[in-house]
Amino acid sequence: MAPSITDLETATCRFSKPEPGIILVHFKSKSVITVEEQAVNFAAHLKFSGGKAHCILYTADEFVNFTPEARQRSKELEPEINFLAAAGLTKNLAYKIVADFYVRFNKPQKPFKNFSDEKKALEWLRTFLK
Repeated sequence: MAPSITDLETATCRFSKPEPGIILVHFKSKSVITVEEQAVNFAAHLKFSGGKAHCILYTADEFVNFTPEARQRSKELEPEINFLAAAGLTKNLAYKIVADFYVRFNKPQKPFKNFSDEKKALEWLRTFLK
């Protein structure tokens, strides 16, 4: 059996496992996520998860931007990742507004909720692991 991966990094994203069943997807500072970058991150996410069902906690540093094409593609890729629920951790009001707009506009197919508190986000995600 191959050893499990504990951390994985791309040019714009870092993947880690803060606890069993939860994958932290962190977008690096000043990243511009194009469709091409998204494809790299998507492949890394699939490799990192090993195809197992999991929950996702999204975080981001400052000045992360998704192109309109990448935002649209996110919705198309959602069914291809075996995840149960996702939470976004928003550190400031600007990110919260953008994240809330994304959820309302794109209507994720699986449970998605934004939080300003990491502890509460993890508690919420754990409810899907039972």
